[in-house]
Amino acid sequence: MRYYLFMLLVLVQGLYGWRIHRHGKHLEFLIKSGRNNVDLAEQWFTQILDHTNSDDGRTWQQRFYVNDEFHSNNGPAFLFIGGEGEMSPYWATNGAWVQHARKFKALCFVVEHRFYGKSQPTGDLTTESLQYLSSEQALHDLKYFINEMSVKYGLDHNAKWVAFGGSYSGALAAWLRLKFPDLVHGAVASSAPILAKVDFSDDKFHLCEPIENSVNNSKHISTLYLSIASKFAETVQYNDQLQTQITNVCNTMNNEKNGEPIDRLAAVVSSDDCLYYNYSGIVDSLMDTKVIPENMFRQWTYQTCTEFGFYATSSAHPSVFGHGFPVEYFIEMCSDTFGQQFNADYINSQVKDTNRRYGGLKINVTNVVFVHGSIDPWHALGLTQTRNPEVPVIFIKGTSHCADMADDNSPKMQAVRERISGYIGQWLSEVLKQ
Repeated sequence: MRYYLFMLLVLVQGLYGWRIHRHGKHLEFLIKSGRNNVDLAEQWFTQILDHTNSDDGRTWQQRFYVNDEFHSNNGPAFLFIGGEGEMSPYWATNGAWVQHARKFKALCFVVEHRFYGKSQPTGDLTTESLQYLSSEQALHDLKYFINEMSVKYGLDHNAKWVAFGGSYSGALAAWLRLKFPDLVHGAVASSAPILAKVDFSDDKFHLCEPIENSVNNSKHISTLYLSIASKFAETVQYNDQLQTQITNVCNTMNNEKNGEPIDRLAAVVSSDDCLYYNYSGIVDSLMDTKVIPENMFRQWTYQTCTEFGFYATSSAHPSVFGHGFPVEYFIEMCSDTFGQQFNADYINSQVKDTNRRYGGLKINVTNVVFVHGSIDPWHALGLTQTRNPEVPVIFIKGTSHCADMADDNSPKMQAVRERISGYIGQWLSEVLKQ
């Protein structure tokens, strides 16, 4: 029974990406009691709005942090890339990447992604403004940032840059090396989903409103199924990073003392907060164009509609969750939120363009190490096998999403850090000899 429950959890691939309150917070789950960053001042950089249009001279202010504690004159520069959420200064002085920086005497930069946190190019989140939100624009942001910081901090022309990121920002790290190999000498891509894919195939549950009000609304029902299934996806993705560990969920589902199977499921899903399933309410929240630094749901939804998909649906046959939230549900959410032009044809075309642009799982790159955890559902969209020694893969059994990024001193994770450090050392060998 435990095996089947585990398989049920694994099959909910990437569903977590549509959790309203949690997605984009994967780095927050890794934050433990770290070093105090009170004295680490946020800094601002004048960034270009549209890198694809040289006639557009508009600029905006991008937030970043600097840690020069370990830097030596001939040391490299390490770049920690922000993803789909507000960037915390915690990461300027904590995490596995800082341990690497200490070893290689690197100058450390942490950069927040455009349209997330306080790095707001236009001051609003209208669909017109979000046309400037894309991975391509973000990569050019990083290119411009690297060039300007190299000048500002007087870095030697031979100084090497290494990029770090996790989840979406892990993909950005790999793509940054892909697109600008003369600028970025290597990248550590943790839990990076580099393959864009559209279809990533009652009161017991403490509902926020009576189910009787919604029995005839298919979108409400789809949202209810999605909310229930997301609890399992959250468990798989973060495992010991959250209280909802796989072992605890399996124990609850296996314990007949908890009642019938439906009662056990309710015990897993229920929490202090009610289970929200009102589709109209979700779309209303998605249509809010005000900037709130800690909110990211509208921005990330836009990127899934215009670049990535990543929709964990119930379309597979068979599906452990029935067929309550098919791919059409997510496509209609795009249309209902951003306009009818965001339809299936458009989204499918955009996802194909993304894979053409970056290569998907056939990415043609060197000096990138891809790190994945075996129980992280996102590894299905990442590079987990390779015969190319210039693109090593580290696949960690029994670990979850971005686990290698934390300050975990267990023997297993120390060994992983040593392997990553070895690859970084190879990339930097030329500059270290000088």
